[in-house]
Amino acid sequence: MIKEKVRPYWHVDLKWIFGILTTLLLSLTISLSTLSTLTSAQIAIPLATAVVATQFSPEGLDDSKGIEEVKQKLELSGQNVLHPLPDKNITITKSDLEKLSPREIRLKIFRQVVEPFYYQRTDEQTKKQAGILAFINESLHSTIFTLFLLSFIPLTLCMAGLIYFSYRYGKLISPAVVLLLVSTLPMIFLLLIRTTKPSIDAQGRGGPIPILPHEITVQVAEVLTPAYYLLFLLGIGLIGTAVIIKLFKRFSQMDKH
Repeated sequence: MIKEKVRPYWHVDLKWIFGILTTLLLSLTISLSTLSTLTSAQIAIPLATAVVATQFSPEGLDDSKGIEEVKQKLELSGQNVLHPLPDKNITITKSDLEKLSPREIRLKIFRQVVEPFYYQRTDEQTKKQAGILAFINESLHSTIFTLFLLSFIPLTLCMAGLIYFSYRYGKLISPAVVLLLVSTLPMIFLLLIRTTKPSIDAQGRGGPIPILPHEITVQVAEVLTPAYYLLFLLGIGLIGTAVIIKLFKRFSQMDKH
């Protein structure tokens, strides 16, 4: 008969220590991933464009009144290109006004406002007037993405320690618990944002983040949900794997008897 190896008590202590550290580090890594995604050009520019356009559209992005005034102004000018804002680099063409919807026209105009800030093509005086918009730029995204990659080093080491000092099926269960702790509540919150329809005002504001239009809040939730959903499914998968292995071993022992 093979004597089962006694597990040292300090292994339990280290398992808990590595478990806490792994939870904190995974929360940090997923937060950096979230910020990296939100500050990327593919996400930050359209979101910032929608926010700025909404602020300058008190009746909503789909309101046609302001656009009709722009069309009349262009018609009276006799030109094919109009500068709707004082900045000469911001233009809208006669073809755009004829083919695009009011929402699309507003987004095209204000995207030209946002892009120079993101790619840091504005002077210092203009940056000071832009507020928080001036801070969401390509340089910030690069810094956050670098920190995100670096965060994998301590996270991997702590996860390895957690698995090593866990016992038997705990080598699967322990990391699964960490994954579920980090992902479950944020995933539920994001899903509620995507599925709940709160009362909104003319500018589309309402919901869990009142300062942002609900439409934009939903877009942000849709971008962030997959990362937390993946962690949640991975945690459930690890628990399921542990259960299957345990059942398989139990039935194997029953067959031998």
